[in-house]
Amino acid sequence: MSQRSRALFLPLAAVLAVATACDREPPTGAGSVPPFLPPDSKVAAPTFGAPLATLSAAELALFNAGKLEFAAVEAVDDGLGPVFNEASCATCHNGPVGGTTGRKETRFGRVVNGAFDPLAELGGSLLQDHAIGTDNPDHFPFVPEVVPSQADVTALRITTPLFGLGLVDAVPDEEFLRLARLEAATSPATAISSPGTPT
Repeated sequence: MSQRSRALFLPLAAVLAVATACDREPPTGAGSVPPFLPPDSKVAAPTFGAPLATLSAAELALFNAGKLEFAAVEAVDDGLGPVFNEASCATCHNGPVGGTTGRKETRFGRVVNGAFDPLAELGGSLLQDHAIGTDNPDHFPFVPEVVPSQADVTALRITTPLFGLGLVDAVPDEEFLRLARLEAATSPATAISSPGTPT
């Protein structure tokens, strides 16, 4: 599947998979994805942005460490730069907890023979609009990136929310493939077909 097709297909498939998963019983037994709670569970539902009550001590420690890292404001001494968008993940993805703040970002690339090229060798597809400047008078001053002249595709986008990514990860790949086959059979005009895919 080309990157452009994948970029169009995956969000649609994720929404369909989550919607489909809502009609199903939670998985149980070997290979199930914890920690799904049964409807009659005595465990309280988590508050938005809080850890699940069913986490083990080790999982809770990882959750808390990740939450601290997510909110940390980085500096050059921490490894920030030479170009970047913001000094903290939470600057763009914290409205509320893990959501978008509405900050805009620029994506760029080009189309070659009908396929999207993110121009990764030129820093794409995400434009880094901040730079550390001169960290030492003897060093080259770093400046923010600009859209390269080779790009024939640019898009200004709002940063995406991050909450719910674990739900998408919990959906088995076969479910996405099943949904793709279903869409191809029932709505071929909107189905995305690429070499090597089931549609």
